[in-house]
Amino acid sequence: MSNDSFFGHADKETRDAALKKLDTFLKETELSEFKEQLEYIERLEFITSNMKRELMSENDLRKIAICFKYSTTDFLKKFFEGLTSNLKQEILYGLQGKYTLGEVMKTVKEFTTYLKKKEAEGSLVLDKDSSEKYV
Repeated sequence: MSNDSFFGHADKETRDAALKKLDTFLKETELSEFKEQLEYIERLEFITSNMKRELMSENDLRKIAICFKYSTTDFLKKFFEGLTSNLKQEILYGLQGKYTLGEVMKTVKEFTTYLKKKEAEGSLVLDKDSSEKYV
């Protein structure tokens, strides 16, 4: 039986250990970029419920799940706050899937590009210290 969490990595240390295993397949720059993208995605824990709804309506839930493959359980719990049971189940189902490293990396890169675009437009705020409300 696997020691992996049902969803997400138990903590940042186990996630970092999983990422370290990728250094045999990736160049140092690729791995560094991938880690930065994953950290950027984890800033989603600070978004509002309205922003989550918009994010979910504009993206395939399977792709969101793929992007969360290297997330911590703590992040996932925070992100799931305020989501319907159906949305949570869809994402959890996607997290259980097996994906190639190339598919995960491509999806993470595309999703990060999407998030940065939304943030630049002002429709997404990924700053934990921001107290401004955007309408």
